[in-house]
Amino acid sequence: KKKSGAAKALERLCKLLKNQWGMQVKTLVCDGGGEFKGVCRGCGPHCRDHGMALHPSTESTPQQNGRNEILNWTIFNMGNAMRKTANMPPTMLYFAGKHAVAIWNVTVHGSEVKTPREQWSGEKPDVRHLITFGSHGIACISKKNRVKGGHGDKGELVRHLGSDDRGDGYLVI
Repeated sequence: KKKSGAAKALERLCKLLKNQWGMQVKTLVCDGGGEFKGVCRGCGPHCRDHGMALHPSTESTPQQNGRNEILNWTIFNMGNAMRKTANMPPTMLYFAGKHAVAIWNVTVHGSEVKTPREQWSGEKPDVRHLITFGSHGIACISKKNRVKGGHGDKGELVRHLGSDDRGDGYLVI
């Protein structure tokens, strides 16, 4: 959420990778210049204590960080295009961006033969759960929340914002 929390977030990520998937982070590549210089420096002690190599990019050389910058712009543009196509307000860009990342992770890119999720987990991703961002739908109203008397609506109109973080439900408004 804030740059000051990057070192703690890195520690949590490393623990998650090790505990859940048995993976050890060997190298951290970070932006060594501009507004993220302190973030890279703040991760140094964690890298040193856990045997990780730290490779900061050279200051004022965006070419070294080009691949990440292009991916960030690609995701931003995907999300913004989905938001605009769905005729949703700019306040929904966060959800459109999360949905764009979900799509990116289950799509093959360039000369790769596997999706990013497949490279990570070793399993082909299931895309049957994907729904068009901003699409209209009807969500069931549980019996306890329905109007008493039996003649009230059993569903309400919603707009799809993506999947929840656990992957077992959808976000709607």
